[in-house]
Amino acid sequence: MGEITVRRKAYTRKAYTRKDGVRVKAGHIPASTFKVKDHGKRGRTPKSVQWFAPKVHTGWDKDQSAATRRSKLLSSTSRNMTPHSRYLQAGRRAQALANVTVDQKTRKLASQDAEYFFKKLR
Repeated sequence: MGEITVRRKAYTRKAYTRKDGVRVKAGHIPASTFKVKDHGKRGRTPKSVQWFAPKVHTGWDKDQSAATRRSKLLSSTSRNMTPHSRYLQAGRRAQALANVTVDQKTRKLASQDAEYFFKKLR
């Protein structure tokens, strides 16, 4: 992504008193321009940076049944943890997948799986 130029309008600032008691006079703030990195549309990850490298392979697949997907997510967590921690970790893994994927079906199913685990915590 390139750079964009931000153009700020001039304005007049009213006088005010700071918390430390110092009086700041009214003044004119001149117009200014500066360049910033273009981050693209808000909430969208550029195709060149879309990635997801899970730390643990879960075996999750969008073509599996809900019960199979959820059992694979849960079985990918450590058995030494408390059930609460296991549900939380499984939900976070599903949520991470939903947040970075561009495939709508995967996003929907991973979000549903994450919500399932988070509801079990309540």
